[in-house]
Amino acid sequence: MRIRTFSTIDAQQTLPALQWDLAFHGDAVDVRGEAALAMLKATAKEQVPCGYDIRGSRTLRLNGAKTTRKELAAQLKPAQQVLLEATTLGFVELLHLLRAAHDQRVEGVDLLYVEPQEYRRVVTLDTPGIREFSLSASRRFEGVQGFVTDLSLFENRPGRFVTFLGYEGARLVQAYEQLGGLTQWSKYAIFGIPGYAPGWEINALANNVASLEKHKFDSVQYCPASAVSGAYQLLESIFSEGGGEVPMIVAPLGTKPHGIATALFLIEHASYQETSLVYDHPERSLNRSQQVRRWHLYRVKFDYR
Repeated sequence: MRIRTFSTIDAQQTLPALQWDLAFHGDAVDVRGEAALAMLKATAKEQVPCGYDIRGSRTLRLNGAKTTRKELAAQLKPAQQVLLEATTLGFVELLHLLRAAHDQRVEGVDLLYVEPQEYRRVVTLDTPGIREFSLSASRRFEGVQGFVTDLSLFENRPGRFVTFLGYEGARLVQAYEQLGGLTQWSKYAIFGIPGYAPGWEINALANNVASLEKHKFDSVQYCPASAVSGAYQLLESIFSEGGGEVPMIVAPLGTKPHGIATALFLIEHASYQETSLVYDHPERSLNRSQQVRRWHLYRVKFDYR
């Protein structure tokens, strides 16, 4: 798999020449999402709204209609230029869409992501320096079809638990409250360092350090917050430490680019439960960020050898 990254502070500088046959997107909840959707209108021939129905059928919906894996794959053709607008799509939508593209042997997929200038912070007069952010409403951790984690299969075969971490430390706390059986597993935490802006990494470190100490994480590693290829390579490196025979579970609780890397990694390795996923399906808060910092286009080329 090859991943190339193109980044710019102004999408009009480097991205206008790109055109796509088909673009999948979610709903905009802030200014950067609105900017990304405006760009799609000018660059994509067909635009398809996509969402994961976590409250009901636990399936993907395209244009509001429940869609099976087979129906989704039928929309994708190997010669198509496909874009996934990752600013507005959630992790589960990206996972399903990338798997469908891979199943249909699409040559490659582009993913667009727009960084925030600033995240919305919870500030009161009593605690002006607090590191709490109003980014999402948490939900229970549960499986995703095709990537369900059954820890009972590994009772006598402890593996590796890898989690990308961001600002919301409560998500890791909840993961351990719900998931038993990880005590004997090797545990890896990955932070987005450097962050999107100088000093942002301090928020993630401060909000997760207590959980890392409590659950005795074996390793803390770092990868730039906007790096898809770097995060993917890091997952491959951790996986290869076990010779490909030790089970590995990934929890993408950090940045969206790290979530993209997780989705690509799972698609490559999810057969026979050698790798799997734990995820809490957070609901993004309205106006969770302000303005636009940088645009990123990730060009993924699959290797079908």
